[in-house]
Parts: sequence; structure tokens; C-alpha cells
Amino acid sequence: MQVDPNIIFENTKKEHPNLFNKKEDEKKYNAKTLVNIKNLTQSESIRLGGLLERVFQFIAKNYSTAQVLERDRILSESVFTNEGKKSKQIDLLLKTKGKYYYLESKLNCELDSEKFPHTLSKVDKVAQAIQKEYGCECVGRLVTPWYKYEKKMPHQYKNENIMFANEYFDLIGVDFTEDEWYNWLNLFSKKWLEEVR
Repeated sequence: MQVDPNIIFENTKKEHPNLFNKKEDEKKYNAKTLVNIKNLTQSESIRLGGLLERVFQFIAKNYSTAQVLERDRILSESVFTNEGKKSKQIDLLLKTKGKYYYLESKLNCELDSEKFPHTLSKVDKVAQAIQKEYGCECVGRLVTPWYKYEKKMPHQYKNENIMFANEYFDLIGVDFTEDEWYNWLNLFSKKWLEEVR
């Protein structure tokens, strides 16, 4: 007996029509989409995330009135209990408007359900340690290069502890529209890829 794929197809379509609905392409909130370069490798995407941390720092240092504190001068003791004396890498520490802001850069906030709360807890512990060390209020946030919250973003992006690029630019007094920012990211990333490929 020969199995006719057409009969199976029609029968399945009739019995399970939801499997045959056209699905809208969902926007992915990853490095490729952010910089509008579809042929980024996994390694390049990861490196780009680290590079954008430096971009946020450079913009604050050179184009804003915020004070950027050098990371090697920060946190002489561990922010985690029972780990003894250790230093913690600081992505970005600013002082502006009478407060410190500890910002940990995350290109992709779609962390798994266990890692996301841990990351937020770590940011909070670092902010508390900075507040204790410097004696001034410190706000801790994850900063993402996505310009603003979009309705279809994964639920992690709805968290109040995530700062979008537009909020960051407002905080440091730098003017970037959404189009300008994404165009800038695309041009910057293409130039970087010319160097590394």
C-alpha cells in the first residue's frame, strides 16, 4: 500500500486547522535585528554586545555632562556574601543629577527564567555596595541598546529594572532619535565588521 501525502495533508488540515494558519514572522530581539545585519555569526553577536557596553560608556564620557567613574577604582570588596575580598567588574558607573547609576549592559534581555532574577539581584547588590562605598544613592539597572519598549518584546523587557537607550540618553543629556540611533548602530557595526572579518 502506498501512502498518499495529499490525502494525509488534506485530512490533517481539516482536523487541525490551527496548524495551517500562517504565522506572522516574529521580530527577534537579538544583535542581528538590532544592527540590521543578518549575517552576524554567534561569536560576532557576543562580541558586539561587549562592544556596545563600551559605546554607552564612550558616549557618556565624551558627549554628556555625566561623570563616568573608571571601573578599576570601584568596589574593593566583594558584593557577594561569603566570597571574601574580590573586585567586581563594573560595566558602567555614572554620577549625574546627584545620584550614582550602576548600569550593566545587556544586548539581549531574553535570559532564561532562572538567570534573569539572578542577574537583577546581582545588579541590585552591586548598586547597594556602591551606595555604601560612596555614601550616595545608587540606582542599579540593566541598560539595553534597544531604543524603547516595543509591545511584542519578550516579557523580560517589561521589567522596571531595564533601562532602554532613549532613557539612557535622557539621563545623560544626549540627543538621539530612534531612527538616528538605529542608523548609527548599523553604520558603526558595519565599520567594526570591516575590521574584524
